[in-house]
This record gives sequence, C-alpha cells and structure tokens, in this order.
Amino acid sequence: MLLLIFPPFVPGPTLLMAFVLTIVVFLRERREVVFSEIGWGVLGRVIGAFLGAMIVGVVTQETLTVLAASLVFVGLGLVLSGLSVPISGRNVVAIATLSGFMGTTSSIGGPPMALLYSGQKGPKVRGTLSGIFIAGTLSALFALWTVGKFGWDEIVLAGLLIPSVLLGFWASRYSTRLLDRGFVKPAILMVSASAAGVILVRHFL
Repeated sequence: MLLLIFPPFVPGPTLLMAFVLTIVVFLRERREVVFSEIGWGVLGRVIGAFLGAMIVGVVTQETLTVLAASLVFVGLGLVLSGLSVPISGRNVVAIATLSGFMGTTSSIGGPPMALLYSGQKGPKVRGTLSGIFIAGTLSALFALWTVGKFGWDEIVLAGLLIPSVLLGFWASRYSTRLLDRGFVKPAILMVSASAAGVILVRHFL
C-alpha cells in the first residue's frame, strides 16, 4: 500500500518502521519465544539481507517498485500454497534467507516465515518471528546503508510512520484473540494482492 502512496517509503523507511514494531511485539510475547530457532533464523536473514542489498544497489526506484509488487505475489503464493515445511535448523535458515531477500528488496519478508510457522500458535509465531525479525531487519538496514539506499532521508520518512505503528500496536492488545481465529488472513491477502496488482497494471499499461 505504501508503494502506491509514495514509492520511496519502500524498502528503507518501512523496514525501520517494522523494526520498531518487532521490538514491542517481542517484548509482549517474550514468554513464548523459542530462542534456539531465533539463531538459525537470524543467520538466514543476514544472508538474504546482503543478497537483497546487492540487487537494490543496482536497480532504479521504478524497477524496485515493480520487483516489490511482484514479490508480494510470490509471498501470497507461498501463503496460499498449503505447503507444510517442518521446523528444523536447515529449513529455518533456508526460509529465513528467502525472507531476508524479500524483506530487503520489498520490505515484505513475512510470508516465507509465515509459511514455516503456519501450524504454530499465535503467541509463539509473533514472539519467535519478532526475535528473528529484530536482528534480520537490522542487518537489512545495514546492508541497504552499505549500498547507499538508507540514510537520513529514509529515517525522516520512517518517523512519519512510527506513531501510527505504535497506535496499531496498542490497539492490537484488544484484537489479537479475535484475529488469532483466522479473520485477518483473508483481509491481508486481499488488500496486498489488490495493491500489488494496481502497481503492476499501472506500470505496464
């Protein structure tokens, strides 16, 4: 959605915004965190982040926008595929690498990890993935900085978004029980697909 509003929001400012969100979610769900899985996930995210930064460093903003929209559909395909991937060190590293690449190039690194943790309970998913994303997002921001795609301009843009993130986090304390029943997933898929579709149609037509 932010790509439609103002493309420079992606990926740097949105990643910084996500970093703030993952910290507060991690603190809230810390009792459900599986720390052994975080280590493997962080390794994969770091690898994927630097692979993604290599791509971001050599493409134009227009190309990056199209890539990000395309990766939305990749993520949607993963979520809708119904695949069941067992949680193991090797699988966590592999999926987290894909997540790191997608997160760095499009700010959308969640779907691969959501696929891996689709059979787990909500609190464990939120807590453990937040732990992975904290380190993974930091590595993505550092990787973007090394290729000149993250600096003060992106920090200022992120500052415009963070108050809304914190407001949404506050509201989520009242909605997580309802949303954990599965109501939010169809809405997210529909909005994400619609936004990405509009971006691609606008670009190619």
